[in-house]
Amino acid sequence: MSIPSAIPWELISRDTEFVATTRAKARLVTALLVIAALYYFALPLGASLLKPLFQHSLVGELNVGLVFALSQYPVGGLLALAYLRGTRTLDARLQAVRQRYLPEVAP
Repeated sequence: MSIPSAIPWELISRDTEFVATTRAKARLVTALLVIAALYYFALPLGASLLKPLFQHSLVGELNVGLVFALSQYPVGGLLALAYLRGTRTLDARLQAVRQRYLPEVAP
């Protein structure tokens, strides 16, 4: 794979598809970050402000607070999956821009 000596960064940065794709990625990352932060901080806030609800027993020693705390793992996995799926389409769009400006570079 040969890398061109002069990459046309000025042209690429002004390309409408490139700009739209980078904005879409920023929106995706921001949305997922907000969801992750809200879900993460809901645990300590819920544990302190909603103590009776979080202490409510479901089965034996298992209570709502413990289930909510353990749900952080699958929710984190779902957010990672959403990021992967979202960036899959963004990568295809960026590949089209790359081929337009750097056709000799193989992916």
